[in-house]
Amino acid sequence: MARQTPRPAVARGAAIISRELTEDDDWMSPQAVVALLDCHGIPRAPEVLVTGDDNDVVDAAVKLGLPVAIKAVASGLLHETEAVAVGLDSREAVHTAAAQIRTAVDTAGRQLTALLVQPMISGPAELLVGVVQDPSFGPLLACGAGGTSAELIGDVAVRITPVTDVDAQEMLAGLRTFKLLTGYRGATPCDLDAVYDVILRVSAMVEAHHEITELDCNPVIAGPTGAVVVDARIRLRPAAGQRPTPAVGR
Repeated sequence: MARQTPRPAVARGAAIISRELTEDDDWMSPQAVVALLDCHGIPRAPEVLVTGDDNDVVDAAVKLGLPVAIKAVASGLLHETEAVAVGLDSREAVHTAAAQIRTAVDTAGRQLTALLVQPMISGPAELLVGVVQDPSFGPLLACGAGGTSAELIGDVAVRITPVTDVDAQEMLAGLRTFKLLTGYRGATPCDLDAVYDVILRVSAMVEAHHEITELDCNPVIAGPTGAVVVDARIRLRPAAGQRPTPAVGR
């Protein structure tokens, strides 16, 4: 059966970005990131944003299915390990972790907005798909080994957007960790087409919305039946006017 390919909702995505640009923080809110990814058909992990107390967090975790991960949502809090708890496999563990995260955020001097609850998702490979703006070349898309050890491993391929299907295939094939996607040591091979699709959709999203100045999808969990973005953050700035291209010979 052919893979279903959702068509991007560019206009709706532009409206989401326009609203976010009116906020003080140049990083998009988690809710807006989710909505923008959905506009472009980028698969993501299920999640529940909880603004209530720790009992509400426990209820959300049970509904999603244990074990779960909990992450703090707070302005200016991007990669604080104290604000994340994973592998929570009981109601008691969820309740305790939620309380600890609230304390950690308060100690860091941040204002907690909500707690994000996600089911634990695992797969043979964790990838990153990210974008940065280069002053000379414009958006550069990176794909490589992801997870908490991404910076340590440093296994990344980079292309100028827009990325083609051939680019996506070459980027993955050129990684030192590519074997993890193809059945390393008897493991079930990952759905490579699903990973290619994530790369192409991220590239198309950045091309459609020039306000995206930084994007980080990490990890992207690749498995035998698909690939999903577990965590994503997006930074915005107002789009600059495009410079006119001078005619050749003048």
